Amino acid sequence: GRRARSGGGGIEVYQRDASGAFCFYYAHLLRYAQGLREGQQLSRRQVIAYVGTSGNAPEHLPHLHFAVYRNDSSDRCDGEPLNPLPHLR
Repeated sequence: GRRARSGGGGIEVYQRDASGAFCFYYAHLLRYAQGLREGQQLSRRQVIAYVGTSGNAPEHLPHLHFAVYRNDSSDRCDGEPLNPLPHLR
C-alpha cells in the first residue's frame, strides 16, 4: 500500500493487487490504521484506515471514495478507471 495526502481526496491509500494489473484507491479517510506504512503488503480484512471527511468531502458526511484502476505503472492510480463490481465478486 501507499499512503498519500492530496487536495481533493484528502487522506488516501493506494494499493496494487498482487499481479500488478490493478490499483485500488481509497479516499476521504479520517486517519490511517496504526502501523500502516508505505510499501507494506496488505491482506484481506486488514484494517488500513478509517472513513472520514478529509479533502473535499462534505464536512458532515463521512464516506469512502473507492475506485479500481488499471495499473499504469505510475506512482498513483492514474490508469483507466474500471467498474469495481465484476472484480470484487
